[in-house]
Amino acid sequence: MRYFAWLLRPPRWLVGIGALAGAAVFIVATVLSFLPFEPSDASRSSVTVPVLLFVAATLVLPATRAFAAGFMVALVLATFADAKATRHWWAPMRGLVMRVTRPMRERQAREEHLAAWLAQNRGQSLRVSDALVLLSNLRGSCLGPLTRGDSGLGVPADLDGLLAYPMCEPYRTSTRREQLEWPQRYFEGDTGWRWEFERIAQPTLNAGPNFRVVLRPDSLLEHAGPVVEETGDGRIRVRERDGAPWHMVSTPVPTMRRIRECVLRAAAMADSAGDTTALFEYLADGYYARKACREISVTSSTTRDNGDRVLDIVPRSRPGQERAETGVVLFRMVGPRRFEVRGRAWGSRYLLDADGLPHVTTADRDAGVSDPAPERCEEDTSVACTNT
Repeated sequence: MRYFAWLLRPPRWLVGIGALAGAAVFIVATVLSFLPFEPSDASRSSVTVPVLLFVAATLVLPATRAFAAGFMVALVLATFADAKATRHWWAPMRGLVMRVTRPMRERQAREEHLAAWLAQNRGQSLRVSDALVLLSNLRGSCLGPLTRGDSGLGVPADLDGLLAYPMCEPYRTSTRREQLEWPQRYFEGDTGWRWEFERIAQPTLNAGPNFRVVLRPDSLLEHAGPVVEETGDGRIRVRERDGAPWHMVSTPVPTMRRIRECVLRAAAMADSAGDTTALFEYLADGYYARKACREISVTSSTTRDNGDRVLDIVPRSRPGQERAETGVVLFRMVGPRRFEVRGRAWGSRYLLDADGLPHVTTADRDAGVSDPAPERCEEDTSVACTNT
């Protein structure tokens, strides 16, 4: 048994041997620091990992713990002496630690980003304007070809069919059914709108296949609304929550009516002044219109080949009052002192005929007098839509 006594009480000279081994590693690291290139992590690990495993093994046996202690003391002292040289030793260890802790750090980053995003967005209602931006992007590259019939798919039966269209695939991450985390969602700039798609049996106004895209707040926000909807007709409606009445997001009809009123009032002023030089087709943006309608500014930038004058409308707001949205309408003469006013909103085209009666179409053409009248909510956004 006396031959194995040193296993229980190792001699102190093993500490010295361990220190010499640590010094040898330091010398190798110093040589590596003078290389003209930076060794890769793989080459560092090919040296570091076996040595670490050897040291770990020596710590297990009582007979070799002294050697391991001397080795680590020498390595630590060498690090203080020349940290630059020993970076070739410690870098793989740091990389190993980073790889082991990566899942935990990624989970922490996801939780932190989600908490920050919720703190910023949960306490306030989502902006409908952000939903309109998402709808505009969807319509331009994904939904537009469906309505034009050039996607090769027609109108799909469900969301899976829609996402099979390559131009729709990039919008998968913002659908309601996808359960994603940061960085796919909840990043700075994520507005919180999520969308869903379905084909509906009711045909479009042009008797074509119809669909509905509905946008809702992300479920983690715990918001009941607002809810934004667009159909294959291009009509966009919004409501405060499920069960609440729908309202149109915007309509050009009030602006069209205002232009018609301005032209008629300007014509009456010109007649009252006995001014025979005022041309009826130029009254909308002329001297008399500016006097008759001081709350809006009307300018004509271009005239189309068919004779339509493009009128740019800019409402004049009072000091301290929120500025209203601008608009564009078309002015067309159809006879002596008779004119039409046209406008567009999303997928609908509107007409105020020469008698002031409204018409609407969703076809790819101008609205005509044979087209039906729009729903009341399409003339006034404060009126709830009755067609659900």
